[in-house]
Amino acid sequence: MIRISAGGSVEIPRTVREACGWEAGTELELVTHGTEVVLRAAPQTRQERFPPVTMEEFLARRPRYTGPPVSDAEMNEAILDEARRRWDEKMGG
Repeated sequence: MIRISAGGSVEIPRTVREACGWEAGTELELVTHGTEVVLRAAPQTRQERFPPVTMEEFLARRPRYTGPPVSDAEMNEAILDEARRRWDEKMGG
């Protein structure tokens, strides 16, 4: 639970700031829906929600594939299938 100060300020808990990737100086947008309020990063900063990571961090975080081995031919076939699907979707086919 948080409280509004006498000056109208609200302190956002560190856990929330960290989860959202908000640092000091981050511009926020306040949106009201009836009596509810939503805080979100201003449009120009939303794309920065996920801070840059090193290749090692990325590789450590990626989900591990635990299924059966997949051949190069199967991978190529899946890539071409998806390319065809996207082409058809874009071209109205």
